Formats: sequence, structure tokens, C-alpha cells
Amino acid sequence: MGYVFISYSSKEQDTAKAMCALLKKNGIETWIAPDDIPPGKKYGAVINRAVKECSCFLLLLSDAAQQSSWVPKEVERAINYKKTIFTAKIEDVELNDEFEFYISTDQMVRIKTIDEDSKNIKKLIKSIIAYTGQKEKPETIKTPEPVKAIEKPKTGNTEKEPARAKKESTADKQISLIKRLPNGNIEFGHYEQKIGKISPIEWIVLEEEKNKMLVISKYALDCQRYNSEFVDVTWETCTLRKWLNEDFMRRAFTAEEQRMILNTEVTADPNPEYDTPQGRNTTDKVFLLSIKEAEKHFHIDEERSCEGTAYSYKQGVQKFDNGKCLWWLRSPGYFSNHAAYVNYGGFILHLGSYVNFSNIAVRPALWINLESNQLEKMGSVKPIEKPKIGNTEKEPARAKKESTADKQISLIKRLPNGNIEFGHYEQKIGKISPIEWIVLEEEKNKMLVISKYALDCQRYNSEFVDVTWETCTLRKWLNEDFMRRAFTAEEERMILNTEVTADPNPSYDTSQGRNTTDKVFLLSIKEAKKHFHTDEERECQGTAYCYSQGAYNKYSNGNCWWWLRSPGSDSNRAALVRNDGSVLNFGSSVYYDTIAVRPALWINLES
Repeated sequence: MGYVFISYSSKEQDTAKAMCALLKKNGIETWIAPDDIPPGKKYGAVINRAVKECSCFLLLLSDAAQQSSWVPKEVERAINYKKTIFTAKIEDVELNDEFEFYISTDQMVRIKTIDEDSKNIKKLIKSIIAYTGQKEKPETIKTPEPVKAIEKPKTGNTEKEPARAKKESTADKQISLIKRLPNGNIEFGHYEQKIGKISPIEWIVLEEEKNKMLVISKYALDCQRYNSEFVDVTWETCTLRKWLNEDFMRRAFTAEEQRMILNTEVTADPNPEYDTPQGRNTTDKVFLLSIKEAEKHFHIDEERSCEGTAYSYKQGVQKFDNGKCLWWLRSPGYFSNHAAYVNYGGFILHLGSYVNFSNIAVRPALWINLESNQLEKMGSVKPIEKPKIGNTEKEPARAKKESTADKQISLIKRLPNGNIEFGHYEQKIGKISPIEWIVLEEEKNKMLVISKYALDCQRYNSEFVDVTWETCTLRKWLNEDFMRRAFTAEEERMILNTEVTADPNPSYDTSQGRNTTDKVFLLSIKEAKKHFHTDEERECQGTAYCYSQGAYNKYSNGNCWWWLRSPGSDSNRAALVRNDGSVLNFGSSVYYDTIAVRPALWINLES
């Protein structure tokens, strides 16, 4: 059984103690300072460990909590350890900049008094129990009924389940885009699974009829929010549905393979434990299983537990000690801003999680057409090639009016505002378009540029450890994944290898590491102030794609925060530019997942 960590200001100690007592009364284990700090132990170390090991985190939000020297640190630790944060507003308070950045997208409940008959407190207790468990079932709070015992899987084939047979049907032999595996699964389509390597997708066959089969990916393939914003949604309106049927579809399947995927009427199955609106039926090619379907096709929890690919973990999926992950279902959760999911042990959590939670994986499902008349249109499986974008020998130059150097390099297009277009990247959701760059410096044969808009959202480092620009994972991502996605081979050859200096942080004596040689990099604090003379010039908006990937965009001016390569106040922090354009030398945790990326690079202009 787990416990909930209670974070509060010492000025609200009475309220915190009352909340703690009420939680314990309802069978919930709690951790609260200073009661649970052993005598003689250092507060910082004990609190850090308590947050790390808690099942969930309860913040009692007040103005005093925002001003506290401890509460902001505790909240940041909770975020870094990827804990679910429940926020109870114990007074009407406007979020300051720091807390707006931390928790403004999280669900908040207003609690005027600690009253066990309060509807909001009942909901809060029920939500916490889903994470911590409880010692005994309380009389005043109804908890979700336990999942009924699931029948053992039936062995052998039935009329409804010929899918698990290893013997191939005639239709399989006719469709060379599908490869049967000895374990009864199939390979169909391709996706990045090992870092930087596209490989065949393995699918579990859930149902097979004469002319079609229902499949779900064996491994969790990617990490996506159920919805890009924390609002009430259904499967019909969520952004994950759009991503699956546009971005994933385009990246995973060739045109021939896409024609084999059937349009399916996806039923709006209700949540069997809660009366949350489930929306309307939809018609999709790619979808998620519902709670009902996950219970139908996987007979025991062990069958439902799922590992992610290396790529999905890199994208942000949380990997648990057993090597498994959480994965979304399409059914609604307890609230309309929650969606159901399967936990790392294969147990279905009907209560669900916030729809904008950023570390839950995706297992696509789809129906494949097995009709033999598809054969005439199909060939053998081919690796997915990167779309050729920009100019090649077969394409005309983009620019209409160019300088002498530009005429020799038709891959660069000068814009009337002095910026340039170079390379392509997804900016509107599902649409790849030219990248606009601000020219920071230009010499005779080269120019230094930075993207006008923040293009993506990435952690500075994939783990919360001490790093420098030299060792961080963001440097690797920029020079491998981003480079491969944004530029053709011709464009890559135009990007210069640059000695990137390990500029120190002017406010702190944090180790800055060593110089590196990179094609793509981030600006340092020194360079951000050199090339942008005012805060206003440093302000930056993200693209729609960048925000869909998790960059925080709730500021009134529509801007985002973006990383710099310089270290912050500690070696596990990195400097950044805030939404108002000011440089934050103190920085943020290198593991923070809502800060945007503005790549910079030197382009060779020689003929």
C-alpha cells in the first residue's frame, strides 16, 4: 500500500493536520512534515525521498504556499518524479508565475473547510485511493467496485477466435504486405522502435474473420497525451484520435498499406463504473481499445501488461521496475477530463488519469482488410522512406529572387523580412512546412540562424541527473532525430560542423562542461543576450505541433519558455528564456517536459 505526500505552508498547519486526519480516517496512508521526519535527520534529504517514494502528491494551495521556501521545491520534486499531483485550493488565490508554470494544467478542487461530507472532498479521497489503496473500506466514501475475476483464456480456436492459430489462411498467403510470425502475431507497417531505426511493427491478432483481422500493437509505440489541453473531451474530440489517424498513419504505413486498413465504426463504449459522458460513435482507421474491449480480448491482467519500445520511452513514457508501462484506453475516466488506461501490471484503471498527462503510452489498434482483390494493387513490404522535401535535381528552386550566393544554393529562400526558409518540419498538426529562421549573423560564406518559432518540446535530459551540454540527451536529439526529420541529405551537407563553446553561467559557478562540435545546438546565455538586445526580441511563440508535444502555452501573451544550453544554478538545471523574453539564469530542472526548443545552426553559403 502506498501513501500520499501532503505539501503545505506551515502557516496552514491546522488545515493540513485536519486534512491528514481525514485521509487517515478513510484508510489512506499519509506522509506529512514535520511529523514524519525522524529526529536528527536533514529535512531536505528526507523530504526528497518521501516525494520520490509516494504514490501521489497532495498540494494544499494558498498564497502562503506559493511564498513558502519549501512548497515550490516539493512541487518541483513531484513533477520531476512524475507523480500525480492533486491540488486542493484552500483559499482563493491567483497563481504566481512559478506555480502557473507548475500546476495550471492540473485539476484543482476548491475546499473551503475540511468537511468529510463535502462533495469535493469525497471526490478527492476517491481519486487518492486509486493511487494509494486503503487499509479498509470506509462507510462514508464509496470506492470503485473491485474488478471481477476474469476467466482463464480459452485454448484452441473458436468461431470467434481463429486469430491465435499459427496456421496461415489462404488470404494471408495472398497478401504479401502482411508477414505471419511463428507466435501467431503479424508484422505490418514500419515505425521507429529502436532509437534512430525504423523496423516492422509487430501486431497481436485479437480477432480474425474470413476477410479481415483486428490487431493491436504488441509494444507501446509512442507517447502522446490523450488531449493536448486539460479540458473535458471524449474519444470523438480528443487530439490523440487525430494524431493516430493522421501523423501516426502517415509515418507507419505506405499508401498501399493504408488502403488495407478498414474504416471502422468505433463505438462510444461507456465507463462501466462511472456515468461520465462517452460521446458519440466515430469512424476511424486507427483507434484505441475501450475498457470493454480490453477486458474482452485480454482475459487476464498479465496479458494486458505491455512493454514500450526504446523510442516510446525516449518520447516520455514512464518505465516501471517490471519493464512495463501505462497505456491509454479510449473510454472516459471518472471525470470528462480523465481517460481510462491500463497500468503497468495490466490492471484497468477505470478512474483514469488527466487527459493531458504526458507519460502514458499508445498502443494503436486497427482492422486490416484481407480480401484477395487487394493483391493487384500491392507489392512487397518496403521500408518507409523519408519524404523528399526541398529541392533536388528533379525539383525547381524555391526562391524567386535571390542574391548571388542564394542563386548558387537554391535550398535557401530569402524572405522580405530578412529571414530565410531552410528545411521542413511539422508545424501545423499533421502538416510539414518550410522552417523560418532568423539570421543572427552573416559573413561572406556562412550565416548563423535560429528558428523563428519554437519547433518542438523536449527535455534537456531524459533523466534527472547532473549533466552539461556535452552530455545531455537534447544535444543528441538535435543532431540525430531533429536533423534527420528536418533536412534532406543535400541540406544536411550545407550545415557546418561548429565548435560550440561551453560558456559559463554568469550568475553561478556551475560546471559548464567542455566545448563540443555540433551541427545543431542551442544558444548560450551569453549568445542569447548578444544576438537579442531586448527581452521583447527574445520572446518566442511555439508552433501548433510544438504545443501538441507538451510545450506550455497558457501565458496571456501566447509565448512559451525555451531552453538555452548553459547550466543553471545546479548541474541538474539548465538556463532558459521565459515567456516575457527574460533570461532565467537560475534555470529549470533538466528533466522538465514543458519547455520548448529553438534550434540554432551555421549554414555554409559557399558555391
